[in-house]
Amino acid sequence: AEAFSEHPIAKSIVESSKEFSEKDHDYANFKAIMGKGISGECMVCVDKHHCIGTLRFIMEEHKVDKRVIDIVERFEKEGKTAIVVSDDNKIKGVIGVTDEIRPESASTIRALHQLNVKTAMLTGDNQSAANYVGKLVGIDNIYAKLLPDEKVREISTLVKKSKSVAMVGDGVNDSPALTTASVGIAMGAIGSEVAVENADIALMNNNLELIPFLVKLGRVSGRTIRINTAAAIGVKFVFLALALIGKSSLALAIFADVGVTVLVVANSLRLFNFGHKKL
Repeated sequence: AEAFSEHPIAKSIVESSKEFSEKDHDYANFKAIMGKGISGECMVCVDKHHCIGTLRFIMEEHKVDKRVIDIVERFEKEGKTAIVVSDDNKIKGVIGVTDEIRPESASTIRALHQLNVKTAMLTGDNQSAANYVGKLVGIDNIYAKLLPDEKVREISTLVKKSKSVAMVGDGVNDSPALTTASVGIAMGAIGSEVAVENADIALMNNNLELIPFLVKLGRVSGRTIRINTAAAIGVKFVFLALALIGKSSLALAIFADVGVTVLVVANSLRLFNFGHKKL
């Protein structure tokens, strides 16, 4: 069933399951409930109705005994995300998943801190798993066990408090928050199509170090726009003043107008050199 889901955890489970099963089963009435899990009717198994997701989601479908709850709690204390699997009749098992921390994660966070950018993690994982990853890479604030609408609420709060908020995401559950942030950034190479469609920027590779680069590029671009605007308006005002006192001519005005246009374009072209050096 996970083969039909676009969630990053689902992709990991599918990859691992290839060791035990050669072929995926076909499913009907497949549903992906954001922030909870998936369900569907297996076309092969005797017990057709399958559910995979959070403990909260499975408890909506089944009565869960204490043994399963204990396993979930043990996984969470170990910093793992617990995925519960059920069919028509009972709980079939619990899968413990841990995040593989990318080697450049800590250096990316350090680079953002050097740029005076505050960082926060918004995740649907349990608090223990989120704290483990967040502290290991140096993230400032950690918000765990969030449903998609709760992520939107947290992003909205951050937008009200800050001048601008960038959200980086790769899954379907991140899509609403990506549209709420000042700038939505999707990891295009590993992210879902929905996340890419809802983002303002799509990174077409997995390199997290591009995020500090984007911050630098955004700041340099903003500064370039302000300089170009000030220069263009300044020249206009100077020649307006000269015209009022009779010191300007049509030829001189045309020369100044073309000249400032060339200077503005030349100043903007410097951004290509910035990108070449950083990439």
